[in-house]
Amino acid sequence: SSRCILIIGESISMMMESFSKDEGTQGIQVGTRRVFLRQNQADALDTLRSKAMIDAAMKIQSGARVWLARNELTRRRNAKFAVKIQAQVRRLIALRRVQDILTEIYSAIIIQTTLRGFVHRSKYKRLLEAKRRAEKEVKEKRRDG
Repeated sequence: SSRCILIIGESISMMMESFSKDEGTQGIQVGTRRVFLRQNQADALDTLRSKAMIDAAMKIQSGARVWLARNELTRRRNAKFAVKIQAQVRRLIALRRVQDILTEIYSAIIIQTTLRGFVHRSKYKRLLEAKRRAEKEVKEKRRDG
């Protein structure tokens, strides 16, 4: 903005010099608080002021657009990062579920194996005991017989 004021000041100085060369000091009255100009001179100054205002507004708008674009880019980057984090969390949850299911399956297999072993050992013990009783009876019949 100070650059803009400097440019306006230089433009006004050049314009005042051109006015004084073209028309002399006619139409310009400098008072203690105001400068009085002819209509065409006032219009020229007004045009300069409008151009400076438009340039300043364009710079402000450009800066605002840059700021908005950067914020949008940051938001999108954060959104992509959030999606990646969410995907990793979902992956971990799914992995834990699979591990839980596998643990249940392995636990069931161990329980089934233990139960089958117990049943087969019980049958074997009964068969072995029946065999021993049969052998004992055979021995007793030989002694008695």
